[in-house]
Amino acid sequence: MTMRFEVPGRPVPKQRPRRSSKGIWYTPRETVRYESSVAYRALMAARNQGWAKTTEQVVMALRIFWPDGRRRDADNLAKSVMDGLTKSGQIWEDDCQCLPQVVSVEIDRERPRVEVLLEVKR
Repeated sequence: MTMRFEVPGRPVPKQRPRRSSKGIWYTPRETVRYESSVAYRALMAARNQGWAKTTEQVVMALRIFWPDGRRRDADNLAKSVMDGLTKSGQIWEDDCQCLPQVVSVEIDRERPRVEVLLEVKR
């Protein structure tokens, strides 16, 4: 079983939790928005491509297209994508099932995005 989808727009690596002045920990808004975008795209792709929620291991391959040549952490981006996939509720039980791979990192100033390929490992 495989599934492909794209998350358009500037990729957003997972940011560290922050603590408010009242001592409450929270995830930065930009990270929450990006993970929600990933969840929505994954949910639509799962429905359109017949993906069934699995308890097996899943290999996740990412092709990352940054908007410029600045240095960024691809591992933290993979974490944002995995957390978004978990939020969708349709891919796996937990992201511990995921075997992430960053396949390529490129620059596309006109159309930054992340292309995701998921494949159940048998």
